[in-house]
Amino acid sequence: MVQEIHHIDYEGPEIISCLHLVELWLGEGAGDGVTVKDGKIVSRTKLTEKDAEAFIAKQLFKYTDCGVSFSADSTGIHIAGYAEGAEHELPVYSLEWETFTVGTFEYTVEKADWEGSYEWDYVNGTLEEEEEEELEDDEGWQYSPPTPKKF
Repeated sequence: MVQEIHHIDYEGPEIISCLHLVELWLGEGAGDGVTVKDGKIVSRTKLTEKDAEAFIAKQLFKYTDCGVSFSADSTGIHIAGYAEGAEHELPVYSLEWETFTVGTFEYTVEKADWEGSYEWDYVNGTLEEEEEEELEDDEGWQYSPPTPKKF
C-alpha cells in the first residue's frame, strides 16, 4: 500500500539522489566519513549513490524507534514503518526525486516511525486505554490499522 505525502511544503532544495540527500541531511559540519554497510567507513567525497542509499537505510533502521525501512530506485525513495509480529503491512511512503526536500523526508520518516511504533504497541497490547481511543499523535497524525497481510 503506497501512500503519498501531499501537504508538506518545506523550504529548501529538492532532492535529486541519495547522495544529494546525505549531503543536505548531514550538513557541512558532520565530518568527512560516513559508515555504510558492514561497518565500512567511506569519505563523503568518495561516496557512491549505492553507499549513500546504504548509509540512509542503516541510519533509519538503527536510530528510529521502530526500525524504519528505506529503499531507493530510479523514481525516488520509499519509507515505511516496521512492527515485528504485526499481521498488517504498514503504509509505504514514496517520494519522487525532485519533488521533496530534506524537511519532507524528515517528516515522512517521523510519520512512518510513529506508525510502526504504534502498530507494535497495538499488536503487543502495550497501549494505554487513552492511546487506544485517541488514534492521533501530538502532531495530528492519524493512525488507522493497516490492511492485513495476504498470505
